[in-house]
Amino acid sequence: MVWEAEFITARIAGRARRMRYEAGSPNAGEVEVYRDAFPAECVERCLALDMTPALRALMAERCAELLSVDSSAAAISEYGPWVPSPRETIVEADWSRFLRQTGQRFDVIAGDGIFGNLSGRDEAGLLLQAFEARLAPGGVFVARMALVPEPFEAMRSEWKTLAE
Repeated sequence: MVWEAEFITARIAGRARRMRYEAGSPNAGEVEVYRDAFPAECVERCLALDMTPALRALMAERCAELLSVDSSAAAISEYGPWVPSPRETIVEADWSRFLRQTGQRFDVIAGDGIFGNLSGRDEAGLLLQAFEARLAPGGVFVARMALVPEPFEAMRSEWKTLAE
């Protein structure tokens, strides 16, 4: 899914202050959950799978090298400058394709709501396999997911199975 410019700008609560609406970005509590999930010490290489400014800013603090990948030129253009870090390199690419083609391993792979941008379980499964292949030994994958299952009862049993 490639986000168009209108959708991206609709998420901005205040461009001059570089603020997005809370529903479209992690709030302060969610950023702390990300922070707690990341290694306590600075790590060598991290991969951000979107242009979420709050996530990228946190990763830029914790990573010697940050690679941010997004398939939307509009998102890169709008949000790229929001996190001015000499540690960050931004690449316009499809996540799955990028992960299949790169030979790099990452200490942290993180994304904000990434699974909501995928076409279904098969694509999500392939992406999870790619994460596993690209994580360095001891590496972590962290994602924020908003789920509204439909129909709820069918999804509840599927999530229970996954949790087991």
